[in-house]
Amino acid sequence: MLVDAVALAVRDFSGTVGVWGRRLPGGEVLALNAGQAFETASAIKTLIMAAALRRVRDGADALDAELVFEPSQYVMGSGVLRELTPGLHLTLRDALVLMIAVSDNIATNMVIDRVGGVGAVNAFAAAQGMAATRLLAKLDFESGINDEGFGRSTPEEIGRLYERIHQGACVGPAEDRTMVDILLRQQFNTALTRDLPYELLSPPHVRGQEPPLRIASKSGAWEGCRVDCGLFFGPAGEYVLGLWSRGCADLRYHVDNEAMRVLPRVSRLVWEAWGG
Repeated sequence: MLVDAVALAVRDFSGTVGVWGRRLPGGEVLALNAGQAFETASAIKTLIMAAALRRVRDGADALDAELVFEPSQYVMGSGVLRELTPGLHLTLRDALVLMIAVSDNIATNMVIDRVGGVGAVNAFAAAQGMAATRLLAKLDFESGINDEGFGRSTPEEIGRLYERIHQGACVGPAEDRTMVDILLRQQFNTALTRDLPYELLSPPHVRGQEPPLRIASKSGAWEGCRVDCGLFFGPAGEYVLGLWSRGCADLRYHVDNEAMRVLPRVSRLVWEAWGG
């Protein structure tokens, strides 16, 4: 069975691995420690995006609404806005793309503010039935408010969020298609892709053509944990897969971090079973 092969692949990992996946639509489920709580790191930014799109659907906001990067919003960490000049004007859609595609932390805080703060994101999670999922704080590494992490969830809850997005049943059909489009732009999905055949992921050098396998995902990294969750669109079918780790003894932010060698093996096993 697939779950047995996955369990064997992660058996010697120094921490804990969580996995939740499903063949789409509504097919076989893969679950390993899927109900346990994990630090989300930046993977929770998909939930923040969904909360923002809920406001758009309700008419309380618009994707072309203008946001301004104020000097007070500067934070360290991933992204590109910290390299640019405060006062920059961008649309809400631009901020969402930056938050997902390059995990921009300033853009993330701008979106959190835009939706009404941490409490508003958590209220949206509760409305989605995500009882174990919480955004804990805005990103601010210098103040130390993130000592407890950025967010908490389970592999199953985030996996089912992606499943609802795939179905057009998270926010609404149009808004969910927008989320998939933005998630397809994510540039750091290496846990999902590292051990997959390169030729499936390499985009043709022809405008308008897509690679055979497309992945709409959001990853995250925190000390001792790695997360990568996404939707797979391939010639042999579609599926959702979330890979989670915590308690890893290897604390390096390095391409060969232990989790970044183990989790891709799981993705390869799932691809061979469901997408290869």
